[in-house]
Amino acid sequence: MYTKTKQKQVEDVLLTQIVVTSEVNNIFKYNDKIYSSQSYESGLDPDMSDFAIAFYEIIYNKKIISNGQIIDMNFAGDTINTGIYMKGQRKKVKLENRHCLANFWVIPYVHGRKREKPKRDYWDLYLSYVKENISAYDKNFEQNHDFKDFKVTQFIPENVNSSTLMHQEISIKNRAKLLAKSDVGDKLWLYFADNSLL
Repeated sequence: MYTKTKQKQVEDVLLTQIVVTSEVNNIFKYNDKIYSSQSYESGLDPDMSDFAIAFYEIIYNKKIISNGQIIDMNFAGDTINTGIYMKGQRKKVKLENRHCLANFWVIPYVHGRKREKPKRDYWDLYLSYVKENISAYDKNFEQNHDFKDFKVTQFIPENVNSSTLMHQEISIKNRAKLLAKSDVGDKLWLYFADNSLL
């Protein structure tokens, strides 16, 4: 039975920092961080770690990687919020807890894994971009019928905001709650339990 206690455990794992390592071929928890190997053939990146790939395959019910390569270029892992640019600064202030499952999703490869990012990793601005392009029948969004379907598929909480680091953190926590309460929550709990992360 998927209880409130298990739901809270899922939420906690979804918010735990992920570190990718090439040292081992497994997933484990150490010093309040989750360490993961990476089969995706590219530079080490938490949002394409083996741990993240399994998460995507559970929540989207779709295979993401085969033989180290992305199967469908419209389904590539990416970090949702990464931080903000402060007025007058050229360097982004990074969101400290950005590398966690609740802040990862799959979007078209050209929007995330390539550098041509619409709206530079700001969640609310990217959603505006999607809303405009999904209605124009952009081929990158063929798997979604409309913007509402995109939001449901992506487990987007209401009122996401990326304008400040605090707003980004709140949006990430709200997505963790939404995922934990959803019909995939129990599957996530089993996956986390199988990897001794609870």
